[in-house]
Amino acid sequence: MNSKHRHRITGTFTLLALWYVAAVPGVTPRYNVAPTQAVAIIRVAEGGDRKADLYRWGLIPAWAKDPGIGNKLINARSETVAEKPAFRDAYKRRRCLVIVDGFFEWQKLAGGSKQPYYFKLKDDQPFAFTGLYEHWSLNEKSYQVCWGAMIASIYQ
Repeated sequence: MNSKHRHRITGTFTLLALWYVAAVPGVTPRYNVAPTQAVAIIRVAEGGDRKADLYRWGLIPAWAKDPGIGNKLINARSETVAEKPAFRDAYKRRRCLVIVDGFFEWQKLAGGSKQPYYFKLKDDQPFAFTGLYEHWSLNEKSYQVCWGAMIASIYQ
């Protein structure tokens, strides 16, 4: 199956209290989050506190010269994430949870068309993908970016 993740954020995040973070500022419902759009994450901030933020979906490695690379770095293989140069540093030092209430997997069908399949929890509660994040800047441009996918398991 040839597939790509598309995330969905539609609910209020009452579950965030269980993860010991305040509400995520500026979250608005979206039914099909695309690369470069803001996604809600939970990360460990300086001092060890958990912090909820909005980050741009699409990882831009610190060494990248063009932010456009982030449009392509939206998924990675769990088997190689620790080794690939684009993900290696963030994997060692900047892990996060990407908060969603569902996601789409797209299956390529014969003839070139695609069929979306929507996945969610039975009780419609938010859950998290594992993710990585970076702070990227070059000249006047600056982004807080993340990459999120199911590396190992879903945390609820």
